Amino acid sequence: MSRPLTYPASLQHFLRRRAVQAALRNLRAIGRTLNVTYGQPLLDPEFAAALAHLGGRLGYPDRTTTMRAVFSDLLPRSVLERESKATFNSVYAHHHTRAFIETWDGSGLDSDLIDADALLKIWQQPVIHGGTFQLLHLAWLHANAAFDSTQHPCQQPAASLDEGQ
Repeated sequence: MSRPLTYPASLQHFLRRRAVQAALRNLRAIGRTLNVTYGQPLLDPEFAAALAHLGGRLGYPDRTTTMRAVFSDLLPRSVLERESKATFNSVYAHHHTRAFIETWDGSGLDSDLIDADALLKIWQQPVIHGGTFQLLHLAWLHANAAFDSTQHPCQQPAASLDEGQ
């Protein structure tokens, strides 16, 4: 699949990616079950359109230049120019999460889609890959009889999630 060459087209392409849209739908669905409205301001189509316009045809060369262009009047220089990347995996995978992982029996996830043994190895790593957090959450909900996770929107085919965006 070819990818757009211009910055505006590239941003729009990113926002339309199936993985991005599925993640947003899943997070909104989870939010609705908790009576919470989930929002992702940086993925808002209007914000992306404004960013695309500001960035011009070629866009920004790096994160710092982008942050300065968009947020220079709102954020301190140390934030605008930081080179480190924030990570929250260790906060999410605290001792309660680790205790659950130690006792997880592989249940609660669709075995046609998920290799429980491989997933458990990922969860047992010192830093858990953030892309597996929703699965970890669903497994925990299943183990704690919060609901039947096989009926949760995250377990449904992407096409069925189009309703109720």
